[in-house]
Amino acid sequence: MKPLHRARPWHVAVTILLALSTVAVVAAAKLSQTGTSNTTFKVSTSSQSFSGKAADMTTADDGTTVTITVKLGTLSTGVPLRDEKTKAALEVDKYPTVVLRVARSALKFPGAGDQVDTNARGQLTLHGQTKALTFQYTAELNSGAYDISGEMTINLNDFGLKPPSYLGQMVKPDVVIQTKFQVRD
Repeated sequence: MKPLHRARPWHVAVTILLALSTVAVVAAAKLSQTGTSNTTFKVSTSSQSFSGKAADMTTADDGTTVTITVKLGTLSTGVPLRDEKTKAALEVDKYPTVVLRVARSALKFPGAGDQVDTNARGQLTLHGQTKALTFQYTAELNSGAYDISGEMTINLNDFGLKPPSYLGQMVKPDVVIQTKFQVRD
Protein backbone atom coordinates (compact mmCIF):
# COMPACT_ATOMS: atom_id res chain seq x y z
CA MET A 1 0.00 0.00 0.00
CA LYS A 2 1.29 3.45 -0.94
CA PRO A 3 1.65 6.01 1.80
CA LEU A 4 -0.73 8.95 1.71
CA HIS A 5 0.51 12.11 0.00
CA ARG A 6 2.51 14.09 2.50
CA ALA A 7 2.48 17.86 2.29
CA ARG A 8 5.85 19.31 1.62
CA PRO A 9 6.95 21.99 4.09
CA TRP A 10 7.10 24.67 1.39
CA HIS A 11 3.51 23.86 0.30
CA VAL A 12 2.33 24.37 3.87
CA ALA A 13 4.29 27.63 4.14
CA VAL A 14 2.85 28.98 0.87
CA THR A 15 -0.68 27.99 1.89
CA ILE A 16 -0.31 29.75 5.25
CA LEU A 17 1.12 32.88 3.60
CA LEU A 18 -1.72 33.00 1.08
CA ALA A 19 -4.31 32.59 3.84
CA LEU A 20 -2.70 35.35 5.91
CA SER A 21 -2.50 37.61 2.85
CA THR A 22 -6.20 37.13 2.16
CA VAL A 23 -7.08 37.98 5.78
CA ALA A 24 -4.83 41.05 5.66
CA VAL A 25 -6.47 42.32 2.46
CA VAL A 26 -9.95 41.94 3.94
CA ALA A 27 -8.88 43.59 7.21
CA ALA A 28 -7.21 46.43 5.29
CA ALA A 29 -10.41 47.47 3.53
CA LYS A 30 -10.84 51.10 4.43
CA LEU A 31 -13.48 53.74 4.09
CA SER A 32 -12.61 56.84 2.10
CA GLN A 33 -14.67 60.00 2.14
CA THR A 34 -16.31 61.11 -1.10
CA GLY A 35 -18.45 64.11 -1.88
CA THR A 36 -19.31 66.84 0.58
CA SER A 37 -20.01 66.62 4.27
CA ASN A 38 -22.40 68.57 6.46
CA THR A 39 -22.04 68.92 10.23
CA THR A 40 -24.53 70.99 12.19
CA PHE A 41 -25.22 71.71 15.84
CA LYS A 42 -28.30 72.92 17.69
CA VAL A 43 -28.33 74.71 21.03
CA SER A 44 -30.96 76.39 23.17
CA THR A 45 -31.11 79.21 25.69
CA SER A 46 -33.98 79.99 28.02
CA SER A 47 -35.71 82.01 25.31
CA GLN A 48 -34.47 80.82 21.93
CA SER A 49 -32.72 78.15 19.92
CA PHE A 50 -30.12 78.53 17.24
CA SER A 51 -28.08 76.31 15.04
CA GLY A 52 -24.77 76.43 13.32
CA LYS A 53 -22.55 74.45 11.05
CA ALA A 54 -18.95 73.38 10.64
CA ALA A 55 -17.59 73.46 7.12
CA ASP A 56 -14.64 71.11 7.59
CA MET A 57 -15.21 67.45 8.49
CA THR A 58 -13.02 64.51 7.50
CA THR A 59 -13.39 60.76 7.80
CA ALA A 60 -10.44 58.38 8.17
CA ASP A 61 -10.28 54.61 8.56
CA ASP A 62 -7.18 52.63 9.52
CA GLY A 63 -8.95 49.29 9.08
CA THR A 64 -9.88 48.93 12.75
CA THR A 65 -11.05 52.42 13.80
CA VAL A 66 -13.17 54.94 11.93
CA THR A 67 -12.28 58.51 12.91
CA ILE A 68 -14.44 61.55 12.20
CA THR A 69 -12.76 64.92 12.78
CA VAL A 70 -14.46 68.32 12.72
CA LYS A 71 -12.38 71.51 12.73
CA LEU A 72 -14.00 73.87 15.22
CA GLY A 73 -12.42 76.96 13.64
CA THR A 74 -14.99 76.66 10.84
CA LEU A 75 -18.02 76.90 13.18
CA SER A 76 -20.57 79.41 11.94
CA THR A 77 -23.97 80.43 13.31
CA GLY A 78 -24.54 83.26 10.87
CA VAL A 79 -23.86 85.89 13.56
CA PRO A 80 -20.16 86.88 13.70
CA LEU A 81 -20.19 88.00 17.37
CA ARG A 82 -21.92 84.76 18.44
CA ASP A 83 -19.36 82.78 16.41
CA GLU A 84 -16.54 84.60 18.18
CA LYS A 85 -18.05 83.95 21.65
CA THR A 86 -18.69 80.28 20.82
CA LYS A 87 -15.12 79.73 19.59
CA ALA A 88 -13.74 81.50 22.65
CA ALA A 89 -15.84 79.31 24.99
CA LEU A 90 -14.61 76.19 23.18
CA GLU A 91 -11.01 77.48 23.32
CA VAL A 92 -10.62 76.67 19.64
CA ASP A 93 -7.04 78.02 19.57
CA LYS A 94 -6.04 75.40 22.16
CA TYR A 95 -8.46 72.61 21.11
CA PRO A 96 -9.03 73.04 17.35
CA THR A 97 -10.94 69.80 16.68
CA VAL A 98 -13.63 67.50 17.97
CA VAL A 99 -12.92 63.84 17.17
CA LEU A 100 -15.18 60.78 17.23
CA ARG A 101 -13.45 57.38 17.14
CA VAL A 102 -15.49 54.25 16.58
CA ALA A 103 -14.31 50.65 16.31
CA ARG A 104 -15.08 49.57 12.75
CA SER A 105 -16.39 46.27 14.15
CA ALA A 106 -19.09 48.23 16.05
CA LEU A 107 -20.54 49.58 12.80
CA LYS A 108 -23.07 47.87 10.57
CA PHE A 109 -22.71 48.17 6.80
CA PRO A 110 -25.83 47.53 4.69
CA GLY A 111 -25.91 45.64 1.40
CA ALA A 112 -26.77 47.28 -1.93
CA GLY A 113 -30.12 49.03 -1.77
CA ASP A 114 -30.44 48.29 1.95
CA GLN A 115 -30.38 50.65 4.91
CA VAL A 116 -29.43 50.29 8.57
CA ASP A 117 -30.76 52.57 11.28
CA THR A 118 -29.03 51.77 14.55
CA ASN A 119 -26.87 52.94 17.44
CA ALA A 120 -23.17 52.53 18.10
CA ARG A 121 -20.71 53.52 20.81
CA GLY A 122 -17.64 55.60 20.29
CA GLN A 123 -15.12 57.83 22.02
CA LEU A 124 -15.65 61.59 21.59
CA THR A 125 -12.76 63.95 22.28
CA LEU A 126 -13.74 67.58 22.85
CA HIS A 127 -11.86 70.27 24.75
CA GLY A 128 -9.05 67.82 25.53
CA GLN A 129 -11.35 65.32 27.24
CA THR A 130 -12.48 61.96 25.90
CA LYS A 131 -15.80 60.40 26.86
CA ALA A 132 -17.61 57.26 25.73
CA LEU A 133 -21.00 57.93 24.19
CA THR A 134 -23.73 56.34 22.13
CA PHE A 135 -24.85 57.88 18.86
CA GLN A 136 -27.55 57.06 16.33
CA TYR A 137 -26.75 56.64 12.64
CA THR A 138 -28.33 55.61 9.38
CA ALA A 139 -26.31 54.09 6.54
CA GLU A 140 -27.51 53.29 3.05
CA LEU A 141 -25.52 51.75 0.20
CA ASN A 142 -26.19 53.44 -3.13
CA SER A 143 -24.08 53.03 -6.29
CA GLY A 144 -21.15 51.65 -4.31
CA ALA A 145 -21.08 54.45 -1.72
CA TYR A 146 -22.48 54.61 1.79
CA ASP A 147 -24.66 57.62 2.56
CA ILE A 148 -24.29 58.20 6.29
CA SER A 149 -26.24 60.46 8.63
CA GLY A 150 -25.75 60.50 12.37
CA GLU A 151 -26.85 62.31 15.48
CA MET A 152 -25.69 62.58 19.07
CA THR A 153 -26.44 64.79 22.04
CA ILE A 154 -23.57 65.89 24.24
CA ASN A 155 -23.51 67.79 27.50
CA LEU A 156 -20.85 70.52 27.50
CA ASN A 157 -20.31 70.08 31.25
CA ASP A 158 -19.14 66.48 30.62
CA PHE A 159 -16.19 67.91 28.68
CA GLY A 160 -15.21 70.57 31.22
CA LEU A 161 -16.83 73.37 29.22
CA LYS A 162 -18.76 76.25 30.68
CA PRO A 163 -21.71 76.86 28.34
CA PRO A 164 -21.21 80.18 26.56
CA SER A 165 -23.52 83.14 26.95
CA TYR A 166 -24.48 85.66 24.30
CA LEU A 167 -26.34 88.93 24.89
CA GLY A 168 -27.33 87.80 28.38
CA GLN A 169 -28.62 84.42 27.25
CA MET A 170 -26.86 81.37 28.73
CA VAL A 171 -26.62 78.39 26.40
CA LYS A 172 -28.08 75.21 27.88
CA PRO A 173 -25.39 72.50 28.23
CA ASP A 174 -27.05 69.93 25.94
CA VAL A 175 -25.99 70.28 22.30
CA VAL A 176 -27.36 68.19 19.43
CA ILE A 177 -24.79 67.40 16.74
CA GLN A 178 -25.82 66.02 13.34
CA THR A 179 -23.66 65.01 10.42
CA LYS A 180 -24.12 63.74 6.88
CA PHE A 181 -21.39 62.42 4.63
CA GLN A 182 -20.59 59.79 2.05
CA VAL A 183 -17.84 57.14 2.07
CA ARG A 184 -16.69 54.30 -0.15
CA ASP A 185 -15.29 51.04 1.13
